Formats: sequence, structure tokens, C-alpha cells
Amino acid sequence: HGVNVINNWVKDGIPHLQEHWKRGGKMKWIAQARVNGANGFEQFEQAADLGAAAIHVTGDVADALVRQGRFDTLARILEVVRAHKLPAGIGAHGLHTIIECERAKLAPDFYVKTLHSHEYFTAPKPDETDDLGKFDNSWCSDPEAVIDFMFTVPRPWIGFKVMAAGAIPPQRAFRYAFEGGADFVLAGMFDWQVA
Repeated sequence: HGVNVINNWVKDGIPHLQEHWKRGGKMKWIAQARVNGANGFEQFEQAADLGAAAIHVTGDVADALVRQGRFDTLARILEVVRAHKLPAGIGAHGLHTIIECERAKLAPDFYVKTLHSHEYFTAPKPDETDDLGKFDNSWCSDPEAVIDFMFTVPRPWIGFKVMAAGAIPPQRAFRYAFEGGADFVLAGMFDWQVA
């Protein structure tokens, strides 16, 4: 069905992918990692060692680092990943994270940003402006602002949470993400939903 890349946590050691590759499988892996451990970058190192094709810091971690003004940590993450000759990305739930990363001239190789319309029953209301909505399926508080800003960003980005946790059908969700400027879509789904 054309799916040739998966995005997965590094923390579980990806045994399913290791077995796939041993059998000759060609699936690529974009790893999502968090700052942790003694030097903070162990998950990024592990992802590279396990065979990731690209690595990005998770959106919740990047959002927190930006709120704390820790752009040095984000820059170091990019350095650690690039030292392995891999594309290095920054994830974000909040648009503020990407705006500030651009302002700080961090220049990741790609972004991973939430994007979905508000055309579903439990979508955020006008007074709900948090990056993470009060329902589990509200992840993009201002999609028009995301679309407008991301059109000014000179690097590729992966739209995620595009189906708002299943509240938006894939046909509408994917079209909205691509028409909104996303270069790729990260779709969380079960294997039986792919077709």
C-alpha cells in the first residue's frame, strides 16, 4: 500500500523491526527520542545504533525545552544525530516551538508538527487555546496559523495527529494535511487499517 517508513519510539529496542530487517525487509525507521539518562542523549545514540534512517526529538520534550529557553539542548540534539550522518528533526505540538526554533536559527533537517482541522465534534472551542486540548483528540489549537507559518519555513515537515485520534476520516485528514503544506503525513494506525 505504499507505506515504506514507520515512526516509532526508540525505548523498546524495536525488536519487530530488527526481525523484519533480518528477514530482508526494507521498511525505514524514523526514530522519536527523548532527553534522558546521564548525558541526556542516550536515546538518540541508541536510535542511530539500531539503524534509524532519521531521528527527531519528541514534541512534548521540544515544547518543554523551548518553554525553558533551553535552545542549547535542542542544538546539541541536532549535533548528536548529525554526527551519525542522519537527518535530525524537532517535533512540536505547539506552533510556538517551531517559531522559536526558527527564530533561534536551529535549522533542523525537518520538523514534525501536529496538524488537523477543527471539523469534528470534540474539536477545541475558541476559548480552548492550549497546545494539547482537553480531549485526547485535540492536538492542533490553531491549524490556520500552523499552515500560514509553515509555508514560510524552508525545510520539510511531517504532519502528525492529522486524524485527531480517529475523529477525522483519513481521506479528509490526509488531504487537509497535504493541502496545508505538510510534506509527509505520520498516521497512527493499526496494521488492519492501512488498506
